[in-house]
Amino acid sequence: MLDCPEDMHLSDEVCLGTSLMLRMSFALCCFHILMFLMILARNDMVAAIHDGCWGTKFGLVCLLYTASFWYGNDFFLIGYLNLTKWVGTMFLIYQALLMLIVAYKINEQLVSNAANDTTNCSGIILILMTVIITSGNGYWMVQ
Repeated sequence: MLDCPEDMHLSDEVCLGTSLMLRMSFALCCFHILMFLMILARNDMVAAIHDGCWGTKFGLVCLLYTASFWYGNDFFLIGYLNLTKWVGTMFLIYQALLMLIVAYKINEQLVSNAANDTTNCSGIILILMTVIITSGNGYWMVQ
């Protein structure tokens, strides 16, 4: 059984599940960082590895996951867990900003099309999009 830090006050079962999840998350993080660094080369060999080699990638993730068991739980429960909280928060803020920017761009294009269209087809599309999105938001808030 894996040992939890004394100050965490977690039962062995909770610690084991959390530890296994964090170890897999760490293995996938290392794998994706490695793939990102490889993609920076932008050549044909990297393109072939990125688009294929699924068995090799799966084996590499399994190897990284197995290698993570040589690290202590303190690294994952204290260090890596706190890092992932901050990185996850920054990623969600980034996603929210991207969604806002995309919404403004789509709105700008729809309004521009409606202003320049003589057949009113774009105006109807703009009104339908507004009604559908507003209805969806209203339904989502009620649920």
